[in-house]
Amino acid sequence: MTIMVIFGGVSTEHSISAITAAQAMDATEGMRIVPVYVGRDGVWRTRRGFVRLAEIRKGGGKKVHLRPASPYLYAGNRKLAKIDCILSCMHGLHGEDGTVSALAETAGIPYTCCGIAGSAVGMDKALTKYVLRGLGLPSVPFVDVTRENRAALKETLKDRELEFPLVVKPARLGSSIGIAMAHDEAELERALDVAFSYDTRAVVEKGIANRKEYNCAALGRGSDVTVGEIEEVGGFDELLSFTDKYLREGKIKGMDNAARRVPARVSEKLAKEMRAAVIKIFAALDMQGVVRVDFLYDASAKRLYVNEVNVVPGSLAYYLFPNLGMKGVVETAIRDGIASAQARAGLTTEYEREILHAK
Repeated sequence: MTIMVIFGGVSTEHSISAITAAQAMDATEGMRIVPVYVGRDGVWRTRRGFVRLAEIRKGGGKKVHLRPASPYLYAGNRKLAKIDCILSCMHGLHGEDGTVSALAETAGIPYTCCGIAGSAVGMDKALTKYVLRGLGLPSVPFVDVTRENRAALKETLKDRELEFPLVVKPARLGSSIGIAMAHDEAELERALDVAFSYDTRAVVEKGIANRKEYNCAALGRGSDVTVGEIEEVGGFDELLSFTDKYLREGKIKGMDNAARRVPARVSEKLAKEMRAAVIKIFAALDMQGVVRVDFLYDASAKRLYVNEVNVVPGSLAYYLFPNLGMKGVVETAIRDGIASAQARAGLTTEYEREILHAK
């Protein structure tokens, strides 16, 4: 079986994507791996050495691409490899947001991540909150703001009774990049400047002072879904930052760097609530592969909120599936990606009414 592992990308999460890919490729056995590194310039390149992080840093490689309705990876007009499945390790925009899923479906190649719609919704924090509202799942009160309606934000916050402190987030970024806590109007304006330097849309939400953060992941497709362990995330002050996640003690090792407790110290009632929410989201967005849902718990109000949905989580959240490990997570995602592609291939795609031939 030939697996194309795609990573990198034109994204602020470029480096984290490369680490996730290196971890995943290191865990594969009995498969032919074709690593495809998407540079910061957006160009796809491959070479055998890209299976190792040290070689990824050196760059180089042949320029490659996919073509519509073809299962091959091409270098110019030459077929390099027939791809059985694409293992996506792309984090952030131009990858995790549904673009890799769309490319794979256009080529007719199975892929491991969520479909186009589920990926797009999961990547956009504002869209996620709207979907959560429709599902009856609680999320932190918020305002969806764009560059165009920024001037009206003060009045909108007043109308919705949102007071300081407020958390400002770029709508379509991950890894805690561009996120800030604002305690007054001056800090809010500075936080918005930062958020809008990364995205054209931002989310401004209520800040929860006495909070805990938990993550829980699901792996599978359809009704065959395994919910992993719940982790309690620690080691942060007001907000969980990029440094807290990936650069603890000055070393970068993907999500292996984050301070966490697995399994989390939570009541069975709270654990059941989180697992039920994960399953509900996974089913509603017709998801597949591995998806991590992040939660906030207001310890003062004793209330749980769904915070974010990560459709290509860092390190593929393998650490939440201790019985599977990275190897088991990757193999399951590939198996399910192929099964999903086979299901799509059996759908009717013609409805002939002779419209094109009508006189």
